[in-house]
Amino acid sequence: MNIAGSVTTAGHGARMSNAATSSAKSTSFANLIAAAASSPSKEKDRGAQAVDFTHMTRKDLSDWVNAKITSGEISLGSTEGFLGMTMKIPVSGAYTGLDDAEAVDFMQSARDGMSWARQHGNAAMFTSLQTTLGLMQQYLGTISRVDLTA
Repeated sequence: MNIAGSVTTAGHGARMSNAATSSAKSTSFANLIAAAASSPSKEKDRGAQAVDFTHMTRKDLSDWVNAKITSGEISLGSTEGFLGMTMKIPVSGAYTGLDDAEAVDFMQSARDGMSWARQHGNAAMFTSLQTTLGLMQQYLGTISRVDLTA
């Protein structure tokens, strides 16, 4: 590098001044900022996210349950009722994975399941869903994640 701020790339004879380098970097940074500002983003991806079991996808529920088990906040044994709620098996029987599009009211699903279990004398299912509903009531509205870039 010489005093004028030029750089020579060895073997290629290419020269770039500090001003050109700075301009290229700022243009590149400006382009990234502009692209980020203009790109559509989901509202749910910005800011603090509160847990809402009344409007959540099956994938969101599965991710939440797995995070709570991993962190030790809930035991694997207390999540039995959540398992059935995360699955959506079509009439054809072909399981297609966790649905990340349809929002479900899982609290109402638990209540409906408890009602069914009571009517059919299935005490184990009733107890499992009662535990599940209790956990959902306990965590409803709590902060699940914070996006510091929002």
